[in-house]
Amino acid sequence: MTRVRIIWTIAGAFALFGIASDVLGVEIGGRGIMSAVQAIAIAVVFGLFATGLSGSFARAGRHARLLREGRRLPAVILRVHGGEGRSTRQRVDVRFAVRVEPAGEAPYELDLQEEIHPIEAPRLQPGRRVVVAVDARDPRRAALDMDATRALDE
Repeated sequence: MTRVRIIWTIAGAFALFGIASDVLGVEIGGRGIMSAVQAIAIAVVFGLFATGLSGSFARAGRHARLLREGRRLPAVILRVHGGEGRSTRQRVDVRFAVRVEPAGEAPYELDLQEEIHPIEAPRLQPGRRVVVAVDARDPRRAALDMDATRALDE
């Protein structure tokens, strides 16, 4: 079962509990637990919030795994999109089109979506040589390795 289904299953169970307690008149200490409307509203808000968080955590987990286990390959930034969109923790979402250039293999293009610190943005422009961490099982999955990219400047 996917993470999203689990979240919505929990939210649905909560809503059903609230509806049942309202219909059956279940009380604790002489007070109703909650109305059906309250239960449904809380379940929907919980579901939407948790689904959004699970997506962010899943993306962060995949990114960390790529940086930990991925094969380091040289690449060149071809295009940059974004930088002014959604931001979290003083980071901005940026999409990069890069040409990965593995030694002894044909180069190929990838689109990367990264959260970068705004101070890095001026250095990550078209033509810039970077290092990407590529998934050995699926070379279309990659992450920009900022530490290795900074080391290119030294």
